[in-house]
Amino acid sequence: MPSVKQFGIRIEGLKEFEKQLKRLGDREARKIVRASNHRAMLPTLKQAKQNVPVESGALQRALVRRTKVYPSGTVITHIGANVRVQATNPATGEVRKPYKYLHLVEFGTRHSAPTRFLERAFRATEARVFAAHRRALSEKLTKAAKS
Repeated sequence: MPSVKQFGIRIEGLKEFEKQLKRLGDREARKIVRASNHRAMLPTLKQAKQNVPVESGALQRALVRRTKVYPSGTVITHIGANVRVQATNPATGEVRKPYKYLHLVEFGTRHSAPTRFLERAFRATEARVFAAHRRALSEKLTKAAKS
């Protein structure tokens, strides 16, 4: 089985940024980082929807981004399939659930080559994601400082 690759944005050594977040308090800082992280991943989601091979269109419709904040303060946004999306093949009546086969499309199987549509989407939008993240953080910190 192929290994899962993780991509991350780590902000280190930005003393001013860290001071601003500490002034806001943990709860407000987490909300700001979560919102900016979620917003920054939108270009990657759009690119992934363009890259995904379309058979029935269910996998393309099912792609969503989810952002979670852990108690440690770590914020993670991932792109995956919404479990509520499914499609029925009108000819056979077979119900297809994209969350059950997304990994097979991404990493391939013995019988099919990997498409790496998610990895390609991240690589193609990496610079835009970093810029959007920086811009969103800046906007939210400025807005929070005024209030």
